[in-house]
Amino acid sequence: MSALTQSLEKFSLWIENSQSDHAKYIRNHPLRQNFGCSDWYPRPGLEREMLDLYAEEMNFKLPEEVYELYQWHNGKFVIGDYANDVHFSTFEDGFYHVFNNGFPHFPIFFGDGCYYAVDEVTDNSTSSPIKLYDGCDEVTSTYAPSLTKLMQAVVECAENYDVISIQLAIGEIDRKQDYLITDIYRKYGIIGQSCGLWR
Repeated sequence: MSALTQSLEKFSLWIENSQSDHAKYIRNHPLRQNFGCSDWYPRPGLEREMLDLYAEEMNFKLPEEVYELYQWHNGKFVIGDYANDVHFSTFEDGFYHVFNNGFPHFPIFFGDGCYYAVDEVTDNSTSSPIKLYDGCDEVTSTYAPSLTKLMQAVVECAENYDVISIQLAIGEIDRKQDYLITDIYRKYGIIGQSCGLWR
């Protein structure tokens, strides 16, 4: 089992069992609860064969990590914040941006006017750095070294502090202690201005 799959399994346990506001928000998104928008919930993963068909259709060689992520879940839930919520999107959303809009990279996480994406791999790489884009402009050359590193940081924060994002953890941790979460993200090479998840 890969390090990414191990982290995703631990993240699933946190989502299912944590009583933190963020985990409850993932389980019971207001759009789902109040308006019946059933797509705002961690969807079942896609089969590898389906992902291969999508990748072939858009003529885009994805790193193995992307396959692992979307076999785990096919979106769609709030995972962090930027100016507003950042959500883990469906594979179809990423496909649409590459295939229909000609994006040169595959977006995975979307915020308000920004997105986090991986570049196409040109060799047999299993991972690709995650880059932050604001509109079409690249903001950081590397936001996170890989999906594996990002999810390892998420899980370590969840296991140690029962939060994964500073902004979405308001009231749940001592704000003076947010540097502890920042330190975890930085340990894994994730950058941000005041690092909780995405910051």
